[in-house]
Amino acid sequence: MFRIAIIEDENSVADTLKEYINRFFLDAKRDYIANRFDNAIKFLDQYKCEYDLVLMDINLPGLDGMSAIQKLREKDKEVKVIFVTSLAQYAIKGYEVNAFDFVIKPVNYYNFALKLNRVIEHFVEDDGHDIILKNKLGLVKLNINTIKYIEVSDHKLIFHTTNGNYEEYATLNKYLDLLKDESFSLCNRCYLVNLQYVKKITKDTVYVRDEQIQMSRRKYKDFMEDLNKYLGSGGNINV
Repeated sequence: MFRIAIIEDENSVADTLKEYINRFFLDAKRDYIANRFDNAIKFLDQYKCEYDLVLMDINLPGLDGMSAIQKLREKDKEVKVIFVTSLAQYAIKGYEVNAFDFVIKPVNYYNFALKLNRVIEHFVEDDGHDIILKNKLGLVKLNINTIKYIEVSDHKLIFHTTNGNYEEYATLNKYLDLLKDESFSLCNRCYLVNLQYVKKITKDTVYVRDEQIQMSRRKYKDFMEDLNKYLGSGGNINV
């Protein structure tokens, strides 16, 4: 089920987007849900990291679309964003908040369908899945492929990702179970490492990209077995 949020204050534009979305997914024979919000504040207040795509108008009352996505990125760095605007020069600024693309009003179906298809292809290519963290920002969605390693520190977990660090008050056992079928392995009791990012290993150190993590003697054999199994199954090293 593909989930879309439409943030648009003009009823006619929102209706057109919903019509185009329905047409696209009907042709693609895929299930979807599309929810419309008439202002960005309401959207952010109700946001629960459940959407795959956000269609965001830029010129909105109360809180403009660009500012809204800046706030959204504090909660969710993974959700795809397409700006909908009548002014291309403003949409181009969207890349500063990691926007996926933009469409210009009045929206043309074939151009819109092309961009939607690019989003769908991106999800098909990404074979990872998301986890939801609960911290002081609320709910934060992380794609597991962006996690380099998880660290235990002062009764909390620190998720070191390619997009920055995130914290959650939880136990490592929770993620040992949740990620047991993924490319993760313990190098010591305080670090759960994503094998995709292992650059080098010595008897006492794991090099995760440009960071160094202590390797436990007790975990060395199991860690090496996990890494060899990962590589033997065709896994890639992302350094």
